[in-house]
Amino acid sequence: MRGEIVWTLRRYPAAVVGTSMIAAIVLAVAAAPLLSPAPPAMVDLAYRLTPPGLAHPFGADLFGRDVLARVLYGGRYTLAIGVVVTAAALTIGSTVGVLAGFFGGAFDMVAMRLVDAMLSFPALILAIALAAAFGPSLINAMTAIAIAQAPQFARLARTEALSISRRPYVEAAIAAGVSTPRILIAYVLRNILPPLLTQAPLSAANAILQVTSLGFLGLGAQPPTPEWGADIASNLEFVRDAPWVAAAPGLAILITVLAFNLIGDCITEAMTVRRRSPS
Repeated sequence: MRGEIVWTLRRYPAAVVGTSMIAAIVLAVAAAPLLSPAPPAMVDLAYRLTPPGLAHPFGADLFGRDVLARVLYGGRYTLAIGVVVTAAALTIGSTVGVLAGFFGGAFDMVAMRLVDAMLSFPALILAIALAAAFGPSLINAMTAIAIAQAPQFARLARTEALSISRRPYVEAAIAAGVSTPRILIAYVLRNILPPLLTQAPLSAANAILQVTSLGFLGLGAQPPTPEWGADIASNLEFVRDAPWVAAAPGLAILITVLAFNLIGDCITEAMTVRRRSPS
């Protein structure tokens, strides 16, 4: 796996750009206490809607809070949500998909019909509906997004598991009396991890878009927690007179999602080339 990643970075410059962007974002949010001129929740009405300057490099918002500080600290939540939600969706979806593809039968039929029903809705619409049902909070938003993302991994895992379960070495392991859990982990799951991990960066980008969308709609992080989507919504009416209040978190969303998509697209293309090339 490590060799494939290194090969991808060398073969596709866009992957290098995306990886560098993610590394820069991670370093920036990790050093938020050093880079921020003020705490993200500190209110100072004397600096209300102050334009960018020495005191506030990205300006100040409606309550005089430093925009740079809120972007950096909000990035911590956004990146963590993208990783945690993607990991949860991958775990749930791949588990359901592997079991459905390996065992088949009634479980496969019921699970895949449920997955088809969930995939019939756009993931964002499904996440909004679930978040509204659960109630507005960051944890509920993460849960809703994980549920909305899981069907994509379930469908992919089921397709791969169905193919692998018919391979001669799996049939030989079954005939030799190897336990089912060992077959699932050592033979099936191990071989379907590459395509699942290929999907992960794209899912992380979608998760970031969805959590910021929920925050914008008031269904995600609640004030005064810094979060990019919520910060855009809270200052939206002042965009014409003070565009910096929305431009900074908006650009942060754009750059982060673009970086994950660059990595995901390059890995997907690399995996496709590897599969088509003769062994």
